[in-house]
Parts: sequence; structure tokens; C-alpha cells
Amino acid sequence: SFPYRQFICLSPLKITDPLFARFCLPSDCHTELPVEPVKSSSPSEEEENPLVIRLNHLLEEEKVWKNPDLTVASLAQMLGTNRSYLAQAIQEAGYVNFADLINRHRVQAFCCIAEDGKVKSVQDAFFLVGFRSKETALRSFKKYTGSLPSEYLMKVAANRSKTSEL
Repeated sequence: SFPYRQFICLSPLKITDPLFARFCLPSDCHTELPVEPVKSSSPSEEEENPLVIRLNHLLEEEKVWKNPDLTVASLAQMLGTNRSYLAQAIQEAGYVNFADLINRHRVQAFCCIAEDGKVKSVQDAFFLVGFRSKETALRSFKKYTGSLPSEYLMKVAANRSKTSEL
């Protein structure tokens, strides 16, 4: 059983224990993944679709992707729609499918934690951002960043030391 599970929920993550505070996502983190979502619709079409707007709100404001038990059905229920309309909205938002949407957000959150220098354990950080499986986390991380987490962390550390020298 994963010891941090009680800290991952459908509402925004609130961490009160100082042990877990090192994993809080920096609010000003704007890490962009090298692999961008595929935009299949025009921005005006995206803005007009209320389901896409509500989906983006759940992802950006409520950070539902942190929940390791999140499924297409549960996300559709939160949005008050069915799986088919949700799949269409996900594609309109520029993602291939549900897994692409969720895993991309999780990898981006991991990168934010890494850039803030708060990754003490790769596995713990992966679980904190919502990955249930180390294998899925590693596969997704490699897919979206083109590197392994250890390589990414070394790159971030090197950039941090270059910046501190200036």
C-alpha cells in the first residue's frame, strides 16, 4: 500500500505535513514538455465547447490527474457527460486519448517538482503526481521528455549549478 495515498484526492492537493511539503508544485512553474499535444481543432472552436472548458478547469484548477484511481468513466461523471463526449472533448483539447491527457499532466508536474529541486525520490514523486505504476511512469516520462527521470534530474541539476555560478 502506498503511504502517500491519503494525500492524493480529487480536490486540490493540500499538504500540511512538512515531510510532504517538499513535493508541493511551485505555482509559477511553467515547464513545457518537448512533446506538445496535437491540436486537432482551432482555438475558437475549443473556446466555444463548454465541455472542453470544464475539462480544462478540472485539470488546471482541481488537478484531478493527481488521483491515481481516475478513470474515463469517473472523469465523465465529474463533467456530467458520457465517455463518448468526453473522448471527443479530449481530442478537441489536443490530446490523443484519456491516457495521453492524464499522463502528460503527470509528467509535467514531475518536471515542475524536479525544476524546483524537490525530488528526493523519483518513485515517491511519481506516486505523488498520480502514477500508480512505476513502469507506466517511466514509459510516459520517456515518451514525453525523451529522457529517463535520472537523466532529466541530472540535466536540471547541471542547469541549476550553471545558474548559481552566474
